[in-house]
Amino acid sequence: MKTKLLTLLAMVAAMGSPAIVLTGDNVEVVVSADARKSRLATWFAAEEMTNFLSRVFGRRIPIVNAPGPGMASVVLGTNEWSEAAGIDVLSLPRDAAVMLSRGSRVFIAGVDGFGFRPDRRKPTINIERGTLNGVYEFLERFAGCRFYFPGELGEVVPRRESIVVPECRLVAKPDFIVRESTASLGEWPEEYADSERERMGVMFMLRMRYQTRKIPCCHGQFHSGFCKRFGKTHPEYFRLTEKGVRHIGDPLRDKVPDKWSLTSVCNSSGIWDEIYADARSYFLGEGPEVRGVLVQRGEKGFEWGPQARYREYYDVMPNDGMHKCFCDGCQAAYARAKDPSNYANELVWGRVADLARRLKAEGVKGTITMMSYVPYRNVPDVELPDNVAVMVCTGGPWVRGQASERSMETLRSWSENRGGKVWLWHNTGRYGAMVSRSVDVPSPTPRAFGRHYKEIAPLALGAYCSNNSPRFLHSAMNYYVFYKVAWDNAVDVDALVDEYHRLMFGPAAAPMGRFLDSLERKWMEEVMGNVEDTPLGEMAVPPSEFRFWSQIYTLGFVKELDALVREAERLVAPGSIESRRVALFRREFLSPMFAHAESYDGGGSVRRELDRRASARRPSVAGGTGEAVIEVRADMTNRVNHKVRFPVSLSPGRRYRISYFVRCHDVRLVHKWGGVGACVWENEGRDRALAVTGQGLCGTFDWICQSAEFDVPQDIEPAAFKPRLDVRVSRAVGKAEFKGLVVEDVGTARSVRGKGEVK
Repeated sequence: MKTKLLTLLAMVAAMGSPAIVLTGDNVEVVVSADARKSRLATWFAAEEMTNFLSRVFGRRIPIVNAPGPGMASVVLGTNEWSEAAGIDVLSLPRDAAVMLSRGSRVFIAGVDGFGFRPDRRKPTINIERGTLNGVYEFLERFAGCRFYFPGELGEVVPRRESIVVPECRLVAKPDFIVRESTASLGEWPEEYADSERERMGVMFMLRMRYQTRKIPCCHGQFHSGFCKRFGKTHPEYFRLTEKGVRHIGDPLRDKVPDKWSLTSVCNSSGIWDEIYADARSYFLGEGPEVRGVLVQRGEKGFEWGPQARYREYYDVMPNDGMHKCFCDGCQAAYARAKDPSNYANELVWGRVADLARRLKAEGVKGTITMMSYVPYRNVPDVELPDNVAVMVCTGGPWVRGQASERSMETLRSWSENRGGKVWLWHNTGRYGAMVSRSVDVPSPTPRAFGRHYKEIAPLALGAYCSNNSPRFLHSAMNYYVFYKVAWDNAVDVDALVDEYHRLMFGPAAAPMGRFLDSLERKWMEEVMGNVEDTPLGEMAVPPSEFRFWSQIYTLGFVKELDALVREAERLVAPGSIESRRVALFRREFLSPMFAHAESYDGGGSVRRELDRRASARRPSVAGGTGEAVIEVRADMTNRVNHKVRFPVSLSPGRRYRISYFVRCHDVRLVHKWGGVGACVWENEGRDRALAVTGQGLCGTFDWICQSAEFDVPQDIEPAAFKPRLDVRVSRAVGKAEFKGLVVEDVGTARSVRGKGEVK
């Protein structure tokens, strides 16, 4: 959109068209009185406009309910003045806005919903706010504002004496229909109080022009509550295990049927008749009690889950972590699969096609949504009716080499099959990269993000982008570029990133630009580009935590980055906003790397840990000798984990530190989730992990120390709390030795501090 708008503005200027000049003395923001009473999104658009115009002009710009004589009026939303100007917002694409300048008025209007509450995430995200999108477009195009992240340090608001708006009519609209990202943005900097972080997350999404219509497609079967509904009456609906038992419950937690569950169904059973009946009931406008669809978590009652929205879409995607069913029908279908890695392809898509055809035959209007996902990733041989919408799960901006080529081929085949009407799911984050969250390495890769989303633009309606880094700032610019490309596929990404360096850091743009570009190259080339020869063949494997700090993010490399930040610090004026931004990036990006790199030097880490233990003198709450040797041969990889267990005594509401010494000999991964490490389990390995250390350790190296701190929740149920500690070799072959395993009580859990003892 930027390219298109700038071209039009240049044409207007060349033609000598009249312009409106806004100044601090003559500008006013106009919004109807009804907008505030009805909590229309228009009112918040007015607050944002006056907020930023006031900062641009250095004086408070008023919000009024009618244009004043002799004033330059910025008229927002649908009202008598916009209607008199001939603006019809109902003809606009969703989330779009008209910007019309005529005479002494600038009109900005789009479709705005009622009940808008920017302090609450859910109502805000799904309510239409076309005028607000137009306000942000106006502020960026004409006032030079930039919204990199919320708060003074992330907002660029240049001071001006005037803003010149040529007389013109523009339509600001998104190129991607789907513009979505994860709600988990990571840890915010200390400048943000805990009480405002959720609101800041909402503001970030609003200013990125997050979509207002979500097409639901994410493991919809989970929200249908099959275990609760059919676990006792229809066990044949659930997958048959190799032992000949119907598995009803969560395969990870082994829970009973009345608990929420991620269990896999038997796709050869009558469960798809139930799915059809659910979808039909929903599309016909019936309540969830008609089909007995139960709330999955917390309160009791009936609920159509988030897979059903707007009475337009119904998500039938199978649950995550799909397991094979060993009944005769499913096994026969798997045996016919062309691609063994997608063994359920024809079976699952065949059931989806049957369901969609039944709905069409009965004249039931609505669209079934389904994701292309392992083990049903490929375009099926069966013809899919036009009431099936497909989301395609591909690798995203961080996937390299052959894996990237395969992802693009999958997207092309689905795009061709559905006439370009597909959208994408990308787990581009520590989860998608399978990189330990404990590795506090910044991964700003905005140029890679921009290139990727521009490449997929001709093939898709948009994307869900997950880039969940430990710290918000590590992925903020990745998201910024994603949303800019989503709004305007033609945007110049390199120019966008270079502008970010210039506007954020001023005279320090050059060294800070080299600093951030160095981090992007390092991540893309040596972390995501790390290809290893494994027993299962060549595989792209994110480096182990040990390799992170001993070979890639070495102390020498971190010192090179430090030199760039020091240069930046010399170039900015003390106390300036640029100097505060440089300080913020030093603290959020560089300091954690320094701490890791300095401590991760093999024998040095062992010596420091022994010295720490001698001075701390805390007893260990772990039992046993604290020593173990685990050796896994190539013929033993049928088991995922090879482990030695230790008892551990933990108390609710306390914080603990686990530490141990480990050395490895020829440890090679057989899966990208593999490696050597330790895990503290909440409930004997059947529930969630409280702590994971050493994730991804592999190779050959002498003794090093591994440590981590973790909290035990205060509200945990004592009768169900049976903690266990494992040291393990997971999805790998080779030999690992452990010694000196201790677990120390270091104080009150962070979640309950302020209510008693502190660490």
